[in-house]
Amino acid sequence: NHFFGLFFCFCFIMIVNSWQKVDSFGEPSVSRNKHAAAVYQSKLFVVGGYSLQRREFLNDVLAFDFSTKVWETLLCSGTPPSKRRAHSCIVAGHFLVVFGGYNGEQCLNDTFTLDLHTLEWKARPCVGQVPPRRGGHTAVLWQGDKMVIHGGWDVGSLYFDTTYFLHMGIDRDGNDSEVPWRWEALPTRAAEPPQLGITPIGRVGHAAVLYQERFMVIFGGYGVDGYHGDLVQLDLSTSSWSSVESFGVKKPGPRTFCTMERSGSRILVFGGSNHDVEMNDVFVMDLHTRRWEEVRCAGRAPEGRFAHVSAVYHGRVYVYGGIVRRARELRGPLDPNPGGFSGDRSE
Repeated sequence: NHFFGLFFCFCFIMIVNSWQKVDSFGEPSVSRNKHAAAVYQSKLFVVGGYSLQRREFLNDVLAFDFSTKVWETLLCSGTPPSKRRAHSCIVAGHFLVVFGGYNGEQCLNDTFTLDLHTLEWKARPCVGQVPPRRGGHTAVLWQGDKMVIHGGWDVGSLYFDTTYFLHMGIDRDGNDSEVPWRWEALPTRAAEPPQLGITPIGRVGHAAVLYQERFMVIFGGYGVDGYHGDLVQLDLSTSSWSSVESFGVKKPGPRTFCTMERSGSRILVFGGSNHDVEMNDVFVMDLHTRRWEEVRCAGRAPEGRFAHVSAVYHGRVYVYGGIVRRARELRGPLDPNPGGFSGDRSE
């Protein structure tokens, strides 16, 4: 089977459960997958990835303005990360924080920041219990100055089940305090009372969100025992895992390299792959009721895909890029709204 990259952007409006294609300007000419993205103010920032179109790893930075729908390739100074895919990135203060990934030869465990005010890259030497090299992990921001990573993969089919904190030198105003950045391995345990089998097995390509500023909620992924469709959470205040018992007539099936976004108490899962098919289904769960619902969507749905990125902005979920089998690589962003989503499809 041949895989190709996808280019365009769709928006899913959650209030009306409808897809719409986002008409944007200056769309990137290079499709990509396994890139990383994060939102700062009114823009989506996209870093690196891999272009099937060019057969090339990337380390460029794109910015998509949600208000004007304009794309631009940023000209950055400083020391950028090397070309890579399957890395993570989050926003802390006014910094984009990039960690890990895979460069075609080996996985990485380096850390970089991009100052979104000055567009200057900086390599961040870190002390403490630095995580082993990995790609395909997840990262969330906790308490404003800590990045939490979980899972991932290293060359040789090593699937990680470990969690690490990065204590970043970001002060309350979101500025760099010049304090050394320090990694800490998180010793996790099962919840009390004990629940058998809930500590998630090592995996890659799962999705994660932060909920109630306390729980890191994880869905899906792939490990030594195949594809996963479980939902588990880590209580960051107690370092304990528990399963999220869910209900619903139909739940999202096992998959990897899907995306999951949160709006209020609702999480939304889109896309992913289970080896046989690339999916374009949409599932929503309210974390209060823990009931899954497969959303019947109006409008023109994006093509099934995996290894894309998504982001929530003003009630819309934007989806950008990814891979589809026997078709094209995806370039544009998807945008779901609590009443809608958005995704792209190339023709």
